[in-house]
Amino acid sequence: MFNAHLLQLAEAHQALSKSQALLITGPLGHGAGLFARTLAKARLCEQRAASSNSITACEQCPSCHWFALGHHPDYRRLSLDNMDELADSEDAEAEAPPETASAKKGAKKPTQITLEALRSLGDFFTVGGHRGQGRFVIIEPVEALNVFAANRLLKTLEEPTSGLVFLLVAESTKSILPTIRSRCHVIALPAVPAQEAQEWVAKQLETATSKPQNLNTKQIERLVQEAGGAPLLAAQLADPEQNAIHRLVLDAIAALPDTDLVDTAQALQAAEPKVVFSVLQRWLEDLARVCAGAAPRYFGEHEQRLSLLAKRIQLQKIGIANEALMRERRLVSHPLNWRLFCEQTLAIYVRSYRADPVTKVLR
Repeated sequence: MFNAHLLQLAEAHQALSKSQALLITGPLGHGAGLFARTLAKARLCEQRAASSNSITACEQCPSCHWFALGHHPDYRRLSLDNMDELADSEDAEAEAPPETASAKKGAKKPTQITLEALRSLGDFFTVGGHRGQGRFVIIEPVEALNVFAANRLLKTLEEPTSGLVFLLVAESTKSILPTIRSRCHVIALPAVPAQEAQEWVAKQLETATSKPQNLNTKQIERLVQEAGGAPLLAAQLADPEQNAIHRLVLDAIAALPDTDLVDTAQALQAAEPKVVFSVLQRWLEDLARVCAGAAPRYFGEHEQRLSLLAKRIQLQKIGIANEALMRERRLVSHPLNWRLFCEQTLAIYVRSYRADPVTKVLR
C-alpha cells in the first residue's frame, strides 16, 4: 500500500467499528484495490487483533500466511479477473459438455460481474467465520456488477449478516447505485504523489521474479507520466507486451488525422478498447494543453507533433470532442463490435479537424 493512503487506512479501521460496508474510491490505477486488500489482511491478522496497536498486518501469523497464499477461509475477492473461476463450480464443470469447457478456455475476459458469480460465494455469506476476526468480501470494481448482481448485493447490504464485511472498490461514487452508496461508509483515496509512484514502480521491477525489462529512472518517470501518474498502470506499461501495445496505440493516434481512419482502426484490433479509449482521452488533454500554451502532461516526447496539430485545430473543438468521447465511455467495457466502436471513437477525434463551424462539428 502507498504511504499517501495511511491516513485513510486509519479512518477505515475506525469506520469498521460502525459499518459493515466500505466504499473505497480512488483514481484509476492509484491503488484502491490494493488498499482494500491491505485493509482486509490487517483486519484478519491475529496478532494485530490481539494488540490493536497497528493499522497494518503483522505478516507473520497464520492468518497473514494464508492470506498471502490466497487461501484464507474468511476472505473472498470477486473481480473481473476471477469471476469465471468463482462462478463455475466443479460440479458444473463435470456436467458441462466438453465443447463448452474448451470454449470457456478461449473466451475473452469478462466485462461484467454477474449474478451467478455473486451467488458462487453462497455459503460464505451465511456460514460463521473460521478464525474469529470476521469475514471479508472485496468486490473490485463494484461498477462492473450487472443490474442483477447489483440488486443482489443491495439486498445483502439491507439484511446484513453479523461478522460479514464488504469492501467495495470503485473509481468514484457517481457510477454506484445511490441505494448501495447510502449503505456504505465512503473512503476517498487521494492520488499517489509522482515521486512515491516512481519509487513504487522501481521497487516492483526490482522485486519481480521475472524482470520485464531494465528501466532507468528516466524511463520509469516517463512511464508514470504516460500513465497519468497512476503507479499500477505504469507498472503494467513496464511489461514488454503491454508496452508494445501502448506504443502501437499512441503512435497510431499521434499519426491521425493524416492517416486512414479505417486502416488505423484495423491496426488497433490487438488492443483492448479501454486502452485505446484512455490513450485517446489523454492525447486530447495534452492537445488542449498545448493549444492553450501549456506543456503536455502525459506525452512529452510527442510535444513537437502536438504543437503541429495544435495549429490545425480549435481549442473549443477539442472540448466538444472530449464531451462526445465521454458519452461513448459506457460502451468501452462491452462494445458489440470492437472494430466499429474503434472507428467511431477515432472519428470523434478526426472530425475535430474539419473546417466546419464549431456548432456543426461532430454532427
